[in-house]
Amino acid sequence: MHSKVVHAVYRVLDGAGHPTLRFNFRGVGGSAGAYSGWNGEVGDVAAAAAYVRGRTGHNGIWVAGFSFGAWIGLQWAALNPGTERFIALGLAVGEHAFDFLERPPAPLLIVQGERDRYGSIPDVEALVKRLAPAGDVRLAVVAGADHFFTGRLRELHRALREGLGIPTETEAS
Repeated sequence: MHSKVVHAVYRVLDGAGHPTLRFNFRGVGGSAGAYSGWNGEVGDVAAAAAYVRGRTGHNGIWVAGFSFGAWIGLQWAALNPGTERFIALGLAVGEHAFDFLERPPAPLLIVQGERDRYGSIPDVEALVKRLAPAGDVRLAVVAGADHFFTGRLRELHRALREGLGIPTETEAS
């Protein structure tokens, strides 16, 4: 919840006027419970989505996830209608299987570091190629960035705004 990547997504979405909720999965930080491997964490996304829907009154929500959070969030979104957009950052395609995903659950923006050791660009491009015929999938590669976008947060912000069609501060003025 407090990683720089998650905070970057929060800042971009909040700055564009989107209600946002950041949360830790079970057992992370001060969260109760213990890590389950995946199925309990999918339930955490379900609980967060129910909370957001209850607070905003909107069924259609945007979902974003970083690394393990993207893998878990995509599993939830694939089975639950109402996701208007999904933002996946640092997809760990080298660590997790994505065969559960037959099509994008919503328009999907993937933002990947060029040097991400958990998800190489060729592996992410193969996933994009597999999913693109079934829906809207966009890939933004941040040049020189590692998995955590170390030293490339400004470029990450730019990739998110461009990929989501959110004007920069200077374009909005």
